[in-house]
Amino acid sequence: MFHFSPRLFFRCIFSVVVLAVFLGNAAAEIQPASGMTNEEAQTFFNKVKAANAARDARAMAKLVAFPLTLNGKKSIKTESAFITRYNEIFNANVIKTVEQQKYETLFSNYQGAMFGDGQVWFSALCDQRACETYKLRIIAINNRAVSR
Repeated sequence: MFHFSPRLFFRCIFSVVVLAVFLGNAAAEIQPASGMTNEEAQTFFNKVKAANAARDARAMAKLVAFPLTLNGKKSIKTESAFITRYNEIFNANVIKTVEQQKYETLFSNYQGAMFGDGQVWFSALCDQRACETYKLRIIAINNRAVSR
């Protein structure tokens, strides 16, 4: 018959916590369903971080899919509109989120990957109907989202 041991129970809990911390510090694994590899995601991630650090509206515009969804609405139709409204789109909240995001803690799912709590989403977009080739692009910006 099994006898409950509080000491063994707490050792097991401690082991699970240590394992969770260790796994939480592992490199990000991009979800295969997102359509991009880890290497592609990291390269794109670095391009977004570099354009953000330089506050380079033109470089960032080259990383965006149009029309761009801004706060839930496809409201930025063209690259020139994005560049004109860059300071509104990449407000202090979005800039700080991109600056602070580490690749190791990037969240991804079948929709793509996100910076912060959804302030910036990027995904793999097919170049043609057969989807033999694709490009990574920013697909949504939620500049009203609040970081935890």
